[in-house]
Amino acid sequence: METLLLKGVEEPFLVAVDETDTINHLKEGILSRRRGIIRENAKTFKIWKVFIPVNEYNKLRNPPAEIESGEELEGGQRITSIGEVRNEYIQVFMGNPDSVIIPPTLTKQVKETDNKIKGLENKIQGLANIIQSVASIDGTGVEMDYYLEEICKLGVIKVGDELRIKKGYGEGKDLKLVKIGCRVIGIDNGIFTVTLIGYDEERKIIASLVLLEIWLLNKFNLDKQYRPKYYSRPDENIDIIRNGEDMGDVKKRYKELKK
Repeated sequence: METLLLKGVEEPFLVAVDETDTINHLKEGILSRRRGIIRENAKTFKIWKVFIPVNEYNKLRNPPAEIESGEELEGGQRITSIGEVRNEYIQVFMGNPDSVIIPPTLTKQVKETDNKIKGLENKIQGLANIIQSVASIDGTGVEMDYYLEEICKLGVIKVGDELRIKKGYGEGKDLKLVKIGCRVIGIDNGIFTVTLIGYDEERKIIASLVLLEIWLLNKFNLDKQYRPKYYSRPDENIDIIRNGEDMGDVKKRYKELKK
């Protein structure tokens, strides 16, 4: 005998079951016994496995029914999936799913929180690769970007590569499509020497992708409104062209070679 509460019935009641029965058999048996009492369309009713003391049945009787740690039971499941019979507990609740609230279990909440934390850790790690606070000053007083240094060691960017920005800066009506670029003519311990494409006489030493992006925007006289508010991900804005072939942006190429 299982103790059950049915939506529309005032108090819990016992239902005789057999181990060979399915949840569908249970549902049919319940409805045949209580058909005259239920005023709703019972065809839409679902069954949940619960574990609530009989003397706390008001939690389920008063709408909306709050089923803590409730588990919906499928029609083809064996009746044994409800578990060991405990007459002092309501073990099955049947009702309209629209009138039921199933709060997330503690396990689910912990898992969701853990996933959020991992997501934040990945974002922080990505920012740590390029943020200027991890830079240092070398013997000549040049600010070094460790991310750029690693890019050079992996061969993400090589001498002869063109570094191009093709991106819309700004928002809405202020959006401006930017097409600018430079060519790498030298690399020395993570420091680039670049020239503007078409202006080989002007050379610039670059020690940071952030500074490279700002320099390029400045050289093409872009107003402040067209510049990104934060320069935290220049590696997503800068594409690599090698021997006429588009290698993708710096971030994408870095991930491919880092594997």
